[in-house]
This record gives sequence, structure tokens and C-alpha cells, in this order.
Amino acid sequence: MNHRLEERRIVVAGASGRSAAQRAVLAGFEVLAIDLFSDRDLRSIAQVQSLESMTQLPKSFWRDWFGAPVLLCGGMENRLDLLDCFHRNGLVCSLSADRLAELRNPDAWSRWARESGLLWPDTHGALSSAVAVSPSERWLRKSRASAGGLGVSSWRGEPLESVEYLQRQIDGEVLGVTFLSRPHETMVVGCMKSWLEDSVWGPSQFLYRGSVGPIPLQSDEWQRLFVFAQRIQKATGLLGVWQADFVRNHDGWWLLEINPRWSSSMELVEVAYDISLIDHHARAVLSPPLSGAYCEDWTPIGLNRWSEETGTCIGKAVRYASSDLTPTQSMLDRWWERRWDGSLISLMSGNRLADIPGETSIIPAGYPICTEYAAAISLDQVSRRLQQSVL
Repeated sequence: MNHRLEERRIVVAGASGRSAAQRAVLAGFEVLAIDLFSDRDLRSIAQVQSLESMTQLPKSFWRDWFGAPVLLCGGMENRLDLLDCFHRNGLVCSLSADRLAELRNPDAWSRWARESGLLWPDTHGALSSAVAVSPSERWLRKSRASAGGLGVSSWRGEPLESVEYLQRQIDGEVLGVTFLSRPHETMVVGCMKSWLEDSVWGPSQFLYRGSVGPIPLQSDEWQRLFVFAQRIQKATGLLGVWQADFVRNHDGWWLLEINPRWSSSMELVEVAYDISLIDHHARAVLSPPLSGAYCEDWTPIGLNRWSEETGTCIGKAVRYASSDLTPTQSMLDRWWERRWDGSLISLMSGNRLADIPGETSIIPAGYPICTEYAAAISLDQVSRRLQQSVL
């Protein structure tokens, strides 16, 4: 018996870890959240430490969490220094810093996509961009050191920084696919669609606005995604939950990036499919290595738990401040009364809120205020409900 798993403890680390922490608590875990924002609803359910002070925490603190599995969240896929800190202090991570660097390399993404029968947009590094492409074409300027669309903008011909690259812009549906990798086994879990700018407002074109789903896929699409996921696991040894972003259009599936961490749409996958990805992640990370061949069963976890005809769709929308906002206490209290408990049934009575600020400090223009959730019997109905905000 794995005693570390029996302890039901997990470390959630990321710029915003509320969604992962909430799902972990609902699965029966004690949670240490290393977080940037420390929202009120996060502090109500987990032990919270500031992301900035993590490397200064004493050895005695880490001894209390020795052997606990780590779940990386937003932004942590670019922080090799923090992953090293976890390893040095005896936490159990899903991969090493070297493997994480490989999983964030666009050159590797290109190779893995093509080897799996997927498409990859034309991409150029900083040194080659000046001679390889023209600013009259539609190119995106992307950063290797950002997340959530923060480092993406339209390229106008300006010089690139060393951490940036250019990628041809591809039109279509933006889909986030959740995967689960266990020793010698990998699975496709589910698919969610990201809101485009004409559906949910955001301060910049490419900033993450939220997701909706599940998105039903054809059998051949599941199969191709499985081949892709198996290729990643064999190449890197990645364990636990991870996600990849794609654009789907008439040409096929275009890989955009791989995120070896908990993604913003995974809480929706958990609710839609009535599963605990957190529990699967902890078991995968803490599992001893096994011998034998990779599993060839590509059936997605949620395929038999949900159908387009009988299932409920769920969506989330990040609410950004259109101008500087200082919430009043009455506003904060009203938002708190509408907080989401993480259950599907609570959304049946109306929209709910999460990532709620806990004090009345100013929220600058363009920053997130909170996240709003809705559920309905169709994707269109979820979209309509989120257009009628309770914020």
C-alpha cells in the first residue's frame, strides 16, 4: 500500500491555483496552495503560501509536506527554478526540470505533431524571423515564458526578444484537450472549447477568456489524439494530468502548444465527466515504475459518462476589469454569496462565481475580477447564460 497516497495530501502550485485546490479538497485531499493571488475562496479551503516567498520557506516547513505529490498550475510550466526547489525539498513531481524544458520547446512540439499525424503551423525563431516571413502576412508573436495568452500578440514586423518566436496564425475552433498519463499508459480524457473574443470580452485579443464543453469528437479524432499523447509520454516520461491546445478547422487539427500541468478547463472536465483528475494525478505521480508494454486502449475516460444527447454542458468566463475597479465591501459580500461550491447541481439555480478577491484593493484595468460559471443542456444555452452576468 502506498502510504503517501493514503495521507491524501497534495501541493498545488501556480499563479492561480483555486480551481485545482477546490477539486482536490472535494476529492478528500489536504491542500497546500502556493499561489500568486490568494483569492478569498482559495484561503477558505487550503493552506496558502505566497508564490514569491516559496524559495525562502524554511526546511522545517518542507518537512511537513515531504513526499507529497505536486500539481503544477498556470505559469509553472515556465518556472524550472521552482520545479528544482520542489525536488530539492522532497516533493514528488510529475517530471524533472530537464524534461519540463523539453516539453516547452516548440521544436519538439513540431516534431511530435508531425509524427502523430497532426498539423503544425509555420514557426520561426527570433534569429530567422527577419528573413523568413513578411509582416504583410498574419503572424503571431509568442513568448516561451508566459501562459494564458498573455505573451501572444499580432506581429507587425518589430524585432523579437530572445524568448519569442513567430507562428503563422491559424483560424478555427480553439480546443483544449485533457490527457492523463500513468506509468506505461496514457489516455485522452476530454475536450473543451475556448471562448473567442466575440463571445466573451477580454482586454486583448488572445487572452484566455474561459471554456465551454464537453465537445463531442469523432472516433478517429480520439484515436489520433491518443497516438499523439502516447508519443509525448514515450518521449518524456510525463506522468499525471496535462493538456494541449489545438485549432481545429477544415484542414485538420493544428497543435499550438503543450502544457504539462493542470489547465483552466480541467475543472470543467471533472464536473462534466464526474471524475477526479486530481486523484488520478496523485496516483500516477506516486506510482512505482512498472515494466511491460504501453497500454493500447485509447478509449477516453469520459466517453461513456457523457453524451451530447443526455449530458449537461458547463462553461466558465473570466471577467476582466474594463477600467480600474475598487470593489466596495457590499460588492465583495454579494460576490461571496454567489460563490461556486464546485458542484454541478449548484449551477442549476443560476450562475456562480469563483476566484473572488478578499479585500478592497484596486483591480487595475485589464486584470481579472473573478470567474463566472454556468451550466445548461447545450453549448448555446451556456453561452447565453454567461452573457447575463451576475457580477
